[in-house]
Amino acid sequence: MDTFFLRQQMLAKLEEFKLYQELYEENTKPQLVFIRENLDGEHRKDLEQFIVERPDLKQWSEDMIQEINVRTRMLHGFYQHAMEDFKEKNTMSSESLVHTKAGVTVKRHGLSHGSVVTSMGYNSAARVLDVEYKGGKIYRYYNVPQAVANAISDENAGTSINKMVKGKYRFEEMLQK
Repeated sequence: MDTFFLRQQMLAKLEEFKLYQELYEENTKPQLVFIRENLDGEHRKDLEQFIVERPDLKQWSEDMIQEINVRTRMLHGFYQHAMEDFKEKNTMSSESLVHTKAGVTVKRHGLSHGSVVTSMGYNSAARVLDVEYKGGKIYRYYNVPQAVANAISDENAGTSINKMVKGKYRFEEMLQK
């Protein structure tokens, strides 16, 4: 699964979990304040007994707690998967991120964001930009100004390359090692 997509799913699940928590707090805080301010110890026990004797309230509470537990486990699973994917991407051998052609060496850095570009690097002396795409193909773009290379953000590399590089600079596909 793509790291960017997984990260988006995790953030959505976290927002959903926060919403559940906020709704729970919104609905329980006024009741807890009322109980603390208006009921003495004996009346609190009576209220607790009333709640216990109401199976629908008890079931609703148990269901809500179970739902929170399920969502917490799901979020943890998403997090574990994302961490494994992130570690895998960051343990790529540094040799696989370096290409030399015609005496010009470019060392790429891996990208953890985005769905199109997996790594990229720039050689300022040669004005050469190397880009590795998800499919594994690596392209070298020639005569790319430093300002253009600096303007490409890791988070939006694919979009930036499409707008600022593709069709504007000579390129060639690099052979994989």
